[in-house]
Amino acid sequence: MEKPDHEKMNKSFSSETDEKPPRGLLRMLFQHADWKDVVLMGLGTCGCFIDGLSVSAMMLVLSRLMNGYASVSSLTPADVNQISIYFAVFLAFVYIAIVVGSGAFLEGFCWGRTAERQSTRIRTKYLKAILRQQVGYFDTTLEASRVTTSISIDTLNIQGILSEKIPNFITNMWMFIAAEITGLYICWRLAIVAVPAMIVLRKQLSINEEKLQEAYAVAGGIAEQALSSIKTVHSGKNGEAVFNRARTDPDSRYQTRSTERDGVWEHGNIYAMWALLSWYGSVLVIHNGIKGGDILSAGVCVVYGGFGLASSFMNIKYFAEASISAAIISEMIDRIPAIDSSDQHGTTISPVKGELEFKDTRELSSENFNLKVKACQTIGLVGRSGSGKSTVINLLERFYDPLEGEILLDGINIQSLG
Repeated sequence: MEKPDHEKMNKSFSSETDEKPPRGLLRMLFQHADWKDVVLMGLGTCGCFIDGLSVSAMMLVLSRLMNGYASVSSLTPADVNQISIYFAVFLAFVYIAIVVGSGAFLEGFCWGRTAERQSTRIRTKYLKAILRQQVGYFDTTLEASRVTTSISIDTLNIQGILSEKIPNFITNMWMFIAAEITGLYICWRLAIVAVPAMIVLRKQLSINEEKLQEAYAVAGGIAEQALSSIKTVHSGKNGEAVFNRARTDPDSRYQTRSTERDGVWEHGNIYAMWALLSWYGSVLVIHNGIKGGDILSAGVCVVYGGFGLASSFMNIKYFAEASISAAIISEMIDRIPAIDSSDQHGTTISPVKGELEFKDTRELSSENFNLKVKACQTIGLVGRSGSGKSTVINLLERFYDPLEGEILLDGINIQSLG
């Protein structure tokens, strides 16, 4: 027998069950979640909604408080006792703090707990799926480094998404929706003016972020090239040249320029938007009789709602990374190997005599291999290196299946054994 070529050997695996398309992240969440995890995710989502309502609730109470401050100057001595009404506003802030704090606790605890439970369950299932695969799969398809990467990095990506990114996305998106609705409710005229300005600001910031990411990619590429050939760089005394290249590269220099420019641009636009809201708010107060507290609260709602929308979109790239990790892990967990070590179905021999027979077995050699071993018989396989001695043992242990022929144990094909 010749030494087996594992690439050819694994052609026999083509009869395996067709691989299913990889599942996405959302299906991954519920695929490995039990009823406790569903309850935890439900409570955590409720906590996200409560946490996202904090800005809207505070601005509703603040508008009442600011309007109350403005009306104090018009009170007569007989109406001074009515000032005690505004103590209810302070109590409202206390109640908001308690409710929002409870919601934030539910958000962090429930999502963190279910992330830990599900990631542990995923690691266990992934390890079991790895151990049930045939040896030929690791020879040609899956490298050992991929196994350690998936069981550590990929599961950590999923755990990070569950514990932090998903609740952060829900909270900020709900804060945006609730804040914009509250701003429209308090003063719809001001909200309509503020929303387009916020969209322009967010658009410019996203463009700057894309340029900054490109600049970091260029600088990272220069650094990676230098570090991968550090001996060459050091022996040739090219360290200064690499440093100058990174410093003078147009894309890399964008990092330094963008730090100052983006800071001025971002904060300048924020203050410019507040100036616009202040000016238009004064117009509404003078000509439409809108109260000052409503102007302030509506403006804060729109601005902070825009920040919430931007913060929620920052998590989308992490969702894409976690979806890839979830697809890789799901593909392995769902894969049914041709030689399934966990399959309990099949023929059972009782009692086992121990008679072995290789009947017209051909692996990769041009000749069929035949061998009969009686029970309790001791034999020795002799041959030159690479003649296939170890292949006989591998076939007997079902690390691989022969291309032709069969291996019999007490007259029964070992492929039919459970």
